[in-house]
Amino acid sequence: AALGAGAILLGFFSTLMHELGHAFVSLVFGLRPAVALIGMGGLCYHRPAEKSWHNMLIVIAGPAMNFVLAGTFYGLLVAASSNPSLDGDALVLRWLQLGIWVNTIWGIYNLLPIFPLDGGALVRTVLNHFMPRGNRADKISFGIGTAAAALAGLWMLQRGATFGFFFLAL
Repeated sequence: AALGAGAILLGFFSTLMHELGHAFVSLVFGLRPAVALIGMGGLCYHRPAEKSWHNMLIVIAGPAMNFVLAGTFYGLLVAASSNPSLDGDALVLRWLQLGIWVNTIWGIYNLLPIFPLDGGALVRTVLNHFMPRGNRADKISFGIGTAAAALAGLWMLQRGATFGFFFLAL
């Protein structure tokens, strides 16, 4: 029960920090961010960025925050593993391992080129930069996202990752 409660708290914390990563960078560009945590994810709202590279940095900031958190949890795990006062406290070590796993997977998952994930938003931003007129870039990015989602879904089902498959479907 304690491991499950820790997993829920880690998921909430990691999602919040991911969205705050987006918010911080959008705040740097003066875009007045707001964060909403919804279901098993979240959103960072802000005014539109003036330059496409601003938007790219804002998008990348969320997964980057997850990778920073994974590294932080790894450093804490190394420190805790060598701390004699925590010797034998398997629960703390499992929470730290879970923090590494959750943030690494969450960062990679968000970089899939599937809209509205960050990877899909990044593809859309890059294509809009090179095709600024009309909605051709949007159509191409949504096509890439649909194909990537189908491939990722099949890959997950083949490996028995039903939770990942249903999370992707959401």
